[in-house]
Parts: sequence; structure tokens; C-alpha cells
Amino acid sequence: MSQLTTDLNANYDLLLTQARETGVLWGLQFGEDWVVCDSNEFAETDVLPLWSSEEAARLHCVEEWADYKPVAIDLETFFEEWVNDLGEDGVLIGTNWNEELDGLEVEPHELAKDLAMHIAASKPKSLDASGVSAELLDTERRVAIEKAREAGKPEAMLEKIAEGTVQKYLKDVTLLGQVFVKAEDGKQTIEQLLKAKGASVAGFTLFMVGEGIEKKVDDFAAEVAAQAAAAAAKK
Repeated sequence: MSQLTTDLNANYDLLLTQARETGVLWGLQFGEDWVVCDSNEFAETDVLPLWSSEEAARLHCVEEWADYKPVAIDLETFFEEWVNDLGEDGVLIGTNWNEELDGLEVEPHELAKDLAMHIAASKPKSLDASGVSAELLDTERRVAIEKAREAGKPEAMLEKIAEGTVQKYLKDVTLLGQVFVKAEDGKQTIEQLLKAKGASVAGFTLFMVGEGIEKKVDDFAAEVAAQAAAAAAKK
């Protein structure tokens, strides 16, 4: 059953999240042709529908699209080869269209920007679990127990639920635990990728744009006072 609903904004957010996790978008292709259809919102405008999962795309392989098959488009190729061409041709992206063929229609560059920002948002806090502070883990564990208790879960299950929550948190915030953005199966972690390549990472430093650059702050009052003092000294 499709995860897509009548909430078009939620469907769009799902596309961003799953694309970040799997490193791919899904379109429908038959031979050399991709499904492109008329916009639901704009006259004389073409739309290329893209989905966040193979399953969601496959649900639309019916009627006039029965001969088409879901085909993955990796994000690197999408950014480098598709975005500019689609933009120049005036083609919009239909994002995660549901069973009624409803979905947000966005400019290719807008989708590319949102995807890039979403990926950047997954920046890790540490290399592995040993670099995550005990205080953070305790907070995650405490919040998980409180939520489980409020949901009416048995007391005997609370610790197990909390431990599962902590492990999921560690996968999200550690570099080695995060899913490789271009993982073909959508599941391969950075740690698994490194092992497959016979490589390792001893550590990393994450730089943010503008970080470490000191911004000059002008104190105009002090500047005026200094100029006045300099002028007085010359008299």
C-alpha cells in the first residue's frame, strides 16, 4: 500500500526524506521515453512525475502507462544532467503524485535546492557512538520512556523501547551509522561502504560556510571618539 496521501505537502516532504536516505528518485520509463504529461496547475506546461520509492512509482504503471517501468535516477545524475535541461525546457517536476495524480509541481531548480538542503541537514555529530555524549543519550532515553509511558506501554517494555530509540538516534547522528546517500539498496551505511572498499575513517571535521570567519563589527561611537582625540592632539 502506498505511503502517499491527500496531504500534498507531506508527500513532498516524504520525497525529500526518502531521496536523502536512498540517493535516488524514481520515474517511469519505456524504452528511451519517460512519462511526461500535462500540468494539473499550469496551462501549456509539461510535468515530469517523480516519486520517492519504486513502489509508489509502480502503482502508476496502469492504463496508458501500463508499458512503463519504474527506473531509478541517482541524485548525482539528477543534479548534474537533469535539472538544467528540464529548466531550460520549461518542464516542471510532479512530486510524489498520489493515486489521484495529485502532487506539488515545482521548478527543477527548486527541487534540487530542497534536496541539497535536506541532505546537508543530516550532518553527523560524531564518527561513531563513542563520540556522542552520555548526556545526549540519557536525554534520548528519558524522553523515549516518557513517551512510551504516556502511550500506555507496559512498564516492563519501557527500557527495551528506550534502547531501540537510542540505537536509532545513534544511526542518525553518527557518520558511520548514516545511510550512504548513493547506496543502491537504500540501506548501505557509511561503515558498510568503507568495509566493502577496504577503507577506514579515523575522524572528520565538519565545516559550515562562513564558520571561523571573524566578522568586523564597527563601533562608530569609539571611532568618532578616536578621531576627536586625534584631532585634539594635533592642535
